[in-house]
Amino acid sequence: MIYRRILEVNDSDSAALSTLPRLLLAQGDAVSAVAVIEQHREKLSGDDRAEREAELAELYLNRLSSSEQAFKNAVSAVESAPMKARRCPCWSACSRCRRCARASRPCSRLNTRLPVRRAVEASALSVLLAEDQGFPALRLPLYLRLADAQQHKLSSFGSALDVVLEAARQYPGELPLWDRADELAQLAGRPTDLGEAFREALRATLPEALEVELAERAARLHETASAIR
Repeated sequence: MIYRRILEVNDSDSAALSTLPRLLLAQGDAVSAVAVIEQHREKLSGDDRAEREAELAELYLNRLSSSEQAFKNAVSAVESAPMKARRCPCWSACSRCRRCARASRPCSRLNTRLPVRRAVEASALSVLLAEDQGFPALRLPLYLRLADAQQHKLSSFGSALDVVLEAARQYPGELPLWDRADELAQLAGRPTDLGEAFREALRATLPEALEVELAERAARLHETASAIR
């Protein structure tokens, strides 16, 4: 193939690096196509590198059945160009990658070993939560990881509170979420937001014991806030 010979002479030829993978995929040779795209990626940065990472994520997921590698490439796309990567199809690949995992498999096993920078990690987790609406058992650990990233890595107590309150609204029976929300509301100086979350939860139909528990917590919060004023 002529493009292979071009790359043997000049491994930086952009036309060959862009065209050869398409031809290889048309021939059903996804492994060789991935190798060329990876070669091309190493010569790029920013948006262009993010696009190559996105292509790799889709190929690893859809053509090579490697969901974990697909997720790694998708996160690398965010590292290369966070805002552009939010709109890349790779995040659909990320979402499907999560769905490929068994519901009982801890989410952290897919990404705790990745060298993701703090802000990028929070961005990646936010996008995953926005895109993946399935498997509630998988979403809760994502909320917790995002809250950890916001609180402990970015020292953003308000953002961490927003994450935990969103999780508490979706999982009102998870009392540790309300404990953490109480702690973060104090750190962020936003007890009113916690009170509103209690009111929203209590307007829904809840098991009697849970309704009593949340009502008591809301009452204690109100008493504390009144005492401070």
